[in-house]
Order: sequence, then structure tokens, then C-alpha cells
Amino acid sequence: MFETLCTDENLGNVIVGNDEKMKVQEVGTVCLKLQDGTIKKALNVRYVPDASKNVLSLSVLASRGYRFVGRGRSCKVYKGRNLILQEMMYKKNIYCLDGEATTMKTEKGEILGIG
Repeated sequence: MFETLCTDENLGNVIVGNDEKMKVQEVGTVCLKLQDGTIKKALNVRYVPDASKNVLSLSVLASRGYRFVGRGRSCKVYKGRNLILQEMMYKKNIYCLDGEATTMKTEKGEILGIG
């Protein structure tokens, strides 16, 4: 799943919704193949083996200059005027990205500076 990976003793923790701290084991780059076939590359992705789901932090994206717009039960993420992620569907108080991790490499893939 990870295209590149960095292992370090002090990568910190991720705090989840119930305030539980989960240890970050590795940090790396992941390629995401979205439902429409486009490839997005996410940088600085934290690998947390104890987490039951993969999480994309909208607040981290916002701190990197991305903006997100939620309407109804869907959410879109923009960088400037460019639509980066679309139609994340709202399920159980969480926006879910419709896609999968892929090992495919791309020259044209959008880079998401996460983390």
C-alpha cells in the first residue's frame, strides 16, 4: 500500500474521536485510485496499525491550503480553484472517500500534502 515508508522511533501519536492515543508506526506516501479512475498521491500518511479505519484529516488538509465544502451528505476538497477530491459521502458522522489504495505510480497524480 505504501509507495515510500519511513520508520522512526518517535513518530508520535494520532488522537481519535474518543480521545484515545494510537502510536504512529511509520510515515510514507500512498497512491489512491478514486472511483472515477484518477490517481491521487498522499504524502506524509501515518501508518497506525491499531486503527480500524484509514483516516484523511480535513483539518490537516485545511492547514496545508486546501478547503472543503460540505453540502447535504457529501463533501468536496479544493486546492485553489481545482477540485481535488469529490463526493465523499457522509456515513455515521464521517465523510468516506470512495476509492482504494493502489501501488500504481503516476506522474500526473495530484499531490496531497497530508501531515
